[in-house]
Amino acid sequence: MSELGKKVTNGLKWSVIERTSLQFLQIILGIILARLLVPGDFGLMAMLAIFLVVATSITDSGLSAALVQKKNLSEHDTSTIFYFNILVGTIFTIVIILVAPYVSEFYEEPRLTLLLRVLSLNIIFTSLNNVQIWLLNKALDFKIQFLSKLASSTISGFTAIVFALLGYGVWSLVAHSILNTLLNTAFIWKFSAWRPTRSFSLNSLRELFSFGFNLLLCGQLNAICNELYYAVIGKLFSVHQLGFFSRARQTSDIPIGVINSFIYRITFPAFSMIQDDRMRLKLALRKSVASISFVNFPTMIGLAMVAQPTITILLGNQWDETAPLLQLFCFAGILLPVNGLHGSVVLSTGNSKANLHYSLITNALRILFLSFTWRWGLESIIWGEIAVS
Repeated sequence: MSELGKKVTNGLKWSVIERTSLQFLQIILGIILARLLVPGDFGLMAMLAIFLVVATSITDSGLSAALVQKKNLSEHDTSTIFYFNILVGTIFTIVIILVAPYVSEFYEEPRLTLLLRVLSLNIIFTSLNNVQIWLLNKALDFKIQFLSKLASSTISGFTAIVFALLGYGVWSLVAHSILNTLLNTAFIWKFSAWRPTRSFSLNSLRELFSFGFNLLLCGQLNAICNELYYAVIGKLFSVHQLGFFSRARQTSDIPIGVINSFIYRITFPAFSMIQDDRMRLKLALRKSVASISFVNFPTMIGLAMVAQPTITILLGNQWDETAPLLQLFCFAGILLPVNGLHGSVVLSTGNSKANLHYSLITNALRILFLSFTWRWGLESIIWGEIAVS
């Protein structure tokens, strides 16, 4: 077996262990919290998702992915991106703290001001570990990430359950989010060998930004459009309906998230290593598409078939309205991993502009469908997603 093959195999092993373990924990935690909390609590968190996801995406700026794609990486490159991420993260945390009252006014929900301000701390915590995580991804080293996330998820999950039992409601979810991000960052710093030096290079920033800028725009488009559904539903529908929608989407995202994590964390670095050999790239892409489709298609169809009893048995009767939404989300997401594979191979060759063009087209279609499907309810909105897919 080649050196690349050994790295991919080892990386795949630890990535599978990490994702399956964390998804199992997420499922158990989701079931427990769904029984202890009401759909409205999850709806409140969903209302704020667009602001936090967009700010976090801007913080990374696509530059960390540029570290993976670049062949000859220097210490100036890594340290420059590290300090730049912290600067941008701090700025956006302050911005969100200032605009929080206006968000609360938009949704006509006074509780959102303090919730958003507390959750904005996640932006700074995330900016502190972006470079370490991407460097580990570049080396196809997922063992450290597995240990860090397992420990942080377990501790934060237990804390959230305790808060829910004590009657803290939505603050249980906030505590879980903040503590999970903070502990994961702390553990990554503990176990990762990389440390920033006192160097900042404008030349490095310009060079990496030339690749990362398109990824930044692409990431912003995807983040805004993904979370736009929550904003629209939160404004036009009840908070409970938003809770049903977000729970259905999160449930369908569990298998998709596992598969997509393999795509972006393994195939992107692996494709980058052979970016100059077009025939090897084609062969690797074909094998990857066949393998991913073999797993994803039956998984999503199977989940759609058992959606109703699964929701009723695991979450309780109060979540029954989630089942038909979950079935539709399964079909909306069935092709996403295949699209992700093609995106990875394009990025590995340094052609981030092609990914931006693809994102512009697909997200324009999503906004177009959303602009009129909301009139016929939540199921109609998801049918629009299926049409775009």
